[in-house]
Amino acid sequence: MVFLVIIPVIIAYLIFEKRYFLSPPSYYGLLLIFVVIGIGFDALLYKFSVIQFINTPHSLNQPLALFGFPLWLGALWLWFIVMFRSCYQWLHRRFGCAAILGGIAGPLVYWSATHLTSLNIVNLVIFVMASTFFWGILFFSMSFLLLRLKYLK
Repeated sequence: MVFLVIIPVIIAYLIFEKRYFLSPPSYYGLLLIFVVIGIGFDALLYKFSVIQFINTPHSLNQPLALFGFPLWLGALWLWFIVMFRSCYQWLHRRFGCAAILGGIAGPLVYWSATHLTSLNIVNLVIFVMASTFFWGILFFSMSFLLLRLKYLK
């Protein structure tokens, strides 16, 4: 339930960002697209038994799951995507660095999560290959589109 605190924090940050950075509505639409892509990727990993969620109070078969997908993971995706521009602005115009960073850091974060949460990597080889590719493309795409659409200066 602690993850529910993140939702008001995200809303407050988005209000602050909208007011002081004057982001157009299309920026928030782009963020929403990336959230859906990220959750979709995790859902595919789950559906094909590459990852699983261990039955704990914050996981499957609990009120805080939607279609077997833990809501805490969706909240993390939302937080990551919303904070991307602020945290990774130094990557703009460094698309190769963004792809390499995403390809290395993405799988490492999931691996770390296996020791902290109810996430379990079932098929490590497929996970590493799919996750490295996905996160590399995601960081590259986000950096490229935010710069191309002039959401980064």
